[in-house]
Amino acid sequence: MPPTDESGAHRARGTGADALRVLITDDSSVYRSILRRLLTSVPGVEVVGEACNGREALEHIGSRRPDLVLLDCEMPELDGLATLRVLQHSYPDLPVFMVSSLGDAEHTTAALRLGAWDFIVKPGDAEAAGPRLLGRLVAAVSSVRRARSLPERDVSTEARPSAPIQAARNIRKQPFECLVIAASTGGPRALERLLPHLPATLAVPVLVVQHMPAGFTESLARGLARCTPMPVLHAESGHFLEPGRTWIAAGGTEIRIERVPGGERRLRIALRDDGPSGQLRPSADVLMQSLADTLRGPVLSVVLTGMGEDARAGVSALKAHGGSCIAQDQSTSTVFGMPRAVIEAGLADHVLPLDAIPSAVTELIESQRRSRESAP
Repeated sequence: MPPTDESGAHRARGTGADALRVLITDDSSVYRSILRRLLTSVPGVEVVGEACNGREALEHIGSRRPDLVLLDCEMPELDGLATLRVLQHSYPDLPVFMVSSLGDAEHTTAALRLGAWDFIVKPGDAEAAGPRLLGRLVAAVSSVRRARSLPERDVSTEARPSAPIQAARNIRKQPFECLVIAASTGGPRALERLLPHLPATLAVPVLVVQHMPAGFTESLARGLARCTPMPVLHAESGHFLEPGRTWIAAGGTEIRIERVPGGERRLRIALRDDGPSGQLRPSADVLMQSLADTLRGPVLSVVLTGMGEDARAGVSALKAHGGSCIAQDQSTSTVFGMPRAVIEAGLADHVLPLDAIPSAVTELIESQRRSRESAP
């Protein structure tokens, strides 16, 4: 049994003043016990408390000041969504990871759009929960640690003024053929602030890779469709790409774009289960590489908040064919990993706060289309 302090906190071996403090909230005593046991095996983590519902969690947060809250979706008295709404108002910078079952997809994606950082899926068999659940917990802890360690100000990645967008009009005359968006941790909320502000008449198809497992991306697509002017679809093999429509990549599969056989210029979606072992599925790199190989023309890419480096290699492939890239800035990113990767690789043409991205996307796409139409 790990050591326990006077407040009931469980400390992992080797933790100290810089330990990451975690509050567990779940109405199942079995899962609270499992989560506590797994977390206390992670170096540098301290479980500062447990709560069986949202009301109790809010009391603990005020007194124990956690750095990370694990929050169950379905609980008595005050459920996960209601608790999250309070947290977003009272503790907007506190990272929250939802702990949900596959049956909680609707509630989970709603929580992500409200501002939860990410989610952890409960295995169906509690006794067999160990290794897979531990991996997700370690990833959650790592993302919070990385976010806390980033400098408050990084002049190399600050948002640039709108001048580069004006310059792009004079440099790139060939219109963009597609808009591709990549996101991970914090992505659902970012997408909800981006997609509704794109015009329904956007002159290109939109493809979105949001890192999520199978069973959750369809719910995400439905939620975004309710607040977005253009149709939002859950990608399926055989869908033809059309301007003014958005496709959300299906979780657990790789999404690629291919030309229709027979010499037609039409493009369609192909979903496959292949890809490098251990790679995220869907992967922005895989989709972007397929666009580069198939279109061999300019594609506009947007890299939003997320942990890791997915999209860096893909953006590089797109830029080899005249593409352009917008990266979300540090100040508005939940986790600055993915945008930072493309910025530090010298691949970002524009580094912008989230709320400035929709107008920049629209201006870039429409200005190039007008330039092409007016060309002699």
